[in-house]
Amino acid sequence: MQAEAATELASCQQEAKAAIERLYSFSFPYPYPLGWNGGRQVGYLEWQQRVETFKSYEESRLATACMQAKGYREAG
Repeated sequence: MQAEAATELASCQQEAKAAIERLYSFSFPYPYPLGWNGGRQVGYLEWQQRVETFKSYEESRLATACMQAKGYREAG
């Protein structure tokens, strides 16, 4: 049973990663949104880190939704 869950989790994680790569397939540099960060100009590294953090969060969220669609639920 655990092996099946691990296989399904890996599958959901791969699907989530592919979806994120499709949805956020832009390259740097790209324009910063107007008014973002209170008007303070951010550096390339800071912007890239924030985008990567967001993508990681979304990937995790999609993988969790996939597992829930398969009938699993989070422990806790």
